[in-house]
Parts: sequence; C-alpha cells; structure tokens
Amino acid sequence: MRVYSGPNEYSARPVVVMEWIADAGLLGADLAALEHRVRQAYPGWLDDCPSVGGLPSSHAQALIAAHWAKGLLNSVRGLIDVAGAATSESGRAVLWVGYHVPDITVRAIHLSLEMLSALSSMVPGMVDAALKQRVATVQSQCRQRHPDYVARMLMLAARADDLPVQPSPAGHRFWQYGWGCRSRTFLEASPATDGILGHRLARDKVMVNGFLRRLGFPATDQWLAKDLGEATAHAHRMGWPVVIKPADSGQGRGVTVGIGSDLELAGAFAAARRHSPGWIIVERVVEGFDHRLLVLRGRLIGATRREPPAVVGDGVHSVGQLVDALNRDRSVVPMAERFIRPVEKVPAVRQHLAAQGLDFDSVPAGGQRVPLRGNANLSTGGIPTFVLPQVHPDIRAMAESIAANVDLDCVGIDYITTDISRSCRDVRGAVVEINATPGIDAHIADGQFSAAAIGKLVLGPGLGRIPVVVVIGSTARQAALVDPVMRRAEAAKPGWALVGPTFTTIGAYRFTDPHEPVFRRAAKVLSNGQCTSALLMVQPNEIATQGFPVDRCALAIWLEDEATPESAVALAVAARCARQMVVVDAGSDWPVDTLVEQLMGGLNDPV
Repeated sequence: MRVYSGPNEYSARPVVVMEWIADAGLLGADLAALEHRVRQAYPGWLDDCPSVGGLPSSHAQALIAAHWAKGLLNSVRGLIDVAGAATSESGRAVLWVGYHVPDITVRAIHLSLEMLSALSSMVPGMVDAALKQRVATVQSQCRQRHPDYVARMLMLAARADDLPVQPSPAGHRFWQYGWGCRSRTFLEASPATDGILGHRLARDKVMVNGFLRRLGFPATDQWLAKDLGEATAHAHRMGWPVVIKPADSGQGRGVTVGIGSDLELAGAFAAARRHSPGWIIVERVVEGFDHRLLVLRGRLIGATRREPPAVVGDGVHSVGQLVDALNRDRSVVPMAERFIRPVEKVPAVRQHLAAQGLDFDSVPAGGQRVPLRGNANLSTGGIPTFVLPQVHPDIRAMAESIAANVDLDCVGIDYITTDISRSCRDVRGAVVEINATPGIDAHIADGQFSAAAIGKLVLGPGLGRIPVVVVIGSTARQAALVDPVMRRAEAAKPGWALVGPTFTTIGAYRFTDPHEPVFRRAAKVLSNGQCTSALLMVQPNEIATQGFPVDRCALAIWLEDEATPESAVALAVAARCARQMVVVDAGSDWPVDTLVEQLMGGLNDPV
C-alpha cells in the first residue's frame, strides 16, 4: 500500500494505491456476471466503472473493487471521483482510490475484497448480514469525517473554478478554499470571518427571540418550561394551539406544531425532552407557511416556502403504504434526488396522525390530504417551493437588516407568514429562528440553483492560488539556490514561504522540521493566510513515493541528473503539474544566477 498526498503516476488527485492480491476462488469465475450482481446489490456504486470484459481476472477484480470502494466512500458523504486499476510490469494488478481520510479509504478497499467473495457465493439479490454491518460501519466513519453535503457543494464549485481545496488547520469539518493570502476557511456555508454574536444567537432560540424583539423585528410569543407542569400552564395561558420545541436543537428535532390538548402536549414535551435536557419552549402558533430566507453578504438571494410532508388518499392504500410510495421517489443519500428527504415513520409522525384520528393502517378517502408532520424542515421530509420573486420588498428589507445586525456572511432566516408577497405590516408574520450555518440544500431542492452554482455564490470573490515554484533535486543541489533566493525574496516579497531541505520559513518565522514529509510542510505554508508565494524544494524520490506537493505550479526546476526509475516517475509527474518546466543538466556548470532570476519570476506568477 502507498498513500499519495498529491498528483502521482496513477492520478492527478491524492489516492491510496494497493497491490491487488486476487481471490483464488474467483480466478475462474464469470466476472461479468459478478459485476452485474454487484451492480444489483449496490445500485449506483459502479455507474462509472468500465466494463471488465476481456480483462485478466485479477485486473477485473481490482477494477470492480476500486469503483465499489469509491461508491461506498461517497454513499453518505464525500466527493471522491478517482478510482481505477491496472496491471503492473510484474503482471500483478494494482488499484487506486481517492480519499478524504486515507484510513477510511483503506478500510473500504479491504472490505471490497470481502464483498466480491461474499457476492460470488450468494444467491442473487442477497447480501450477507455481516457484510452489511461492516458497510454500515464504514458509512458511519464517512458520516463523521468526510465533508458534509454543504461542504460538498462548495467543493463542486471550487473544482468548477479550478480552485484548490484542502483540510483546514482548524480540524474536522473545516475546509480551506484557495491558497495562502487568497484563501478562506468555511464551516459548511459559514466563513471563519463571521462574528461571534450571530453564532451565539443561532444556538439559542430564546436569546434570538429577545434580540429580534429589542430591535423591533416581528418575533413569536414564547415561554420557557423546565417540566411538563410549567409547559401546560404556559399553554393554557396562551391558548391552543401551541408549538413545543427544545431551546437548543435544530433541523426540526423535537419540534411539534399545532398542539391542541393536554394529552398532545404531554407527548410533544416528551419528544422534545428526548432531544435536549435543557429548557423547552412553548410558543404561540403563527398561522401560515414556513419560509427560509437566505441572505448572503447582505443581499437576499434565496427564498423557499417549506410545507410539511403529506400524502393524498386514493381510497385503496393505507397511510403507511402511501408514505412508502412517497419515499420511493426520495433518497436517504443527501446528495441524491435534489436533497428531498424521505419521511421516517417516527413517533412524531404517529402522533401527528393520531391528532387527525388516523394511523399508518388507516385508508384515507380518495383526494383526502393527510399531513404527516407539523414542521416543514427539509431534513424531516418537508416540501420546498421557490418563492423569491414573490417576496415583498418590506420582507426583503427585514431579512437583510437582520443579517446585518447579526454580523453573519451567510444567514438563513425562518419566517412564517400566510402570504410572502404582502408586507409584514399588513399580514401578521414572525421570525422563528436564524441559522448561522444554513442548509443551502433548500435552494437546490426548490430548483433555484445547482449545487455548484450556489456553492460558487457562497465562496464569493477573491479566492485563488498564490505563486508556487518547485525545485526538484538532491539536497546539495537545492542548497546552491537557497541563499541567493532568500536574499532576494526577503527584500522583495514579504510573506513568501520556503520549504527548504531541512527547514521551513513563512515570512520572518522559521520552522525546524527536517523529518516531516515535504507534502505536510507544503500544506502548512499554503494554509497560512499570511503566505503570498511559496518555493518548495523536493527530492525525486519524495515525488515518486508521496506525490507532487501541489496540484499545479507556475514553474518547476529539475536539477536531478541521476537516471533511476523513481526520477523518471518524478520527472513525468512534475511535467504534468508545472506550467513551465526547466530541466538543468546538474552534472555540469549550471547558471545559478539565471535560475534565480527565473525562480523569482515564478514567485510573481500565480497559475
């Protein structure tokens, strides 16, 4: 196994490469039939896998395994688009698969061998329970450590604009778009430059309610309860119907709308308590539809009406059967089906049906509309409709003013009204929440944007690459360039970085890290917001075994003259990544001054 952190002989992206030890039991198998069985068991996972017909058995196995592993890695979260296989010069098969986290990709590849063995010996249509459990374990790891679906949208936009993306030094869930001084870090759709006030408000529904009231914006009437007795007293004081929800939970978790009796209140309070041990909000119902208003850098760019999920009776099928039919057109995979989620048969849905005198076995009359939930969150199956053209100017002004006051670059505002086309002065409405990391999927689900288009808007202008020059050769040959370049660059280029043979500098700061791999040191300087340009010094064997340190550079200078298999690989990879390649015969007198001039020019030339 080998992990490449950058472009390499197999792929232009980081990959895990493994030698494939073929399953002896499959060497005589009909691999085309096995491929068909894999496609049936795991729909969509092999969609871009080439046909294995005519390939040697080990190569065919490796190809199926690589693409299945990629399908597994992307099945819940992720944006991995590289998988392949080949036969090496020794006659053995090798496969490669992209990664966000190398260890998870390694597990997926190992599991692919178990999958092939299991499916080859099973009745078509069956999948071993133990295999299912192992697949679920890898999916759980992907859900925890792969980029979430909002980060995926931003990554799609970055790739469309050829913008580099890398994990942020901030750690899990944070991603950096661009290099150095031309980069920005995001948590989902929220940039690291957001103010603390907006994030504090977004986590506390009670605090935001008071904040909105004090600024004069329409908000809901609400009370806090620590137990069912207090909640019941508040509901009686307000009058039915009411809403129950946790004060510190999101995505519709624990929310029950339209409660009309003490019995319903008791069930709703218990549901809210399952999601939070803290305060429970009792809120007066505001009549109307739930609207998500998306404000980006001070301007309203999206408006979606969200309606609770519902089914329509036909006089024949039960509610449960109608829900199953509804879900057949939806997907548990967030990236699929434009983010329209299935409706789960959870207690909140049972309770909402019970309030209508129904359950999952009831058969509603033809044409009878049966709402399944009181809340309209997309995460629980809500139905989105694009309404931005209908938004009244007063509501637009209100949303943009709220965003300005909470100091958030990208903010989602949840506003309830019966008519979004009429002023909030004429039709009663209320802001019920603000969201500092809004789920921009609503504006894809309603058809307004593609994932890449809204991702590009969220990323905003100014991101890009800084100038990078790569010098490839032995430590001794690189050293001849270090001193003259440092003298020139320190005077002419504040914020420039050098990843040298035994040390790293960024501006005036110097790291001593000779034993750290060059790609990690390169990632450090490219992640640093003060870095304006970078000179990376790397040896041929490091490129051959770890990959090129960047996906693209303005200039690469080749100082190596020793002909080895590693140097041949390194030269070929460097030539693919560099816009300009200078090859120097290092065995003779070579023009240091001329190279320094070329190098300095490259440090002023972003690709």
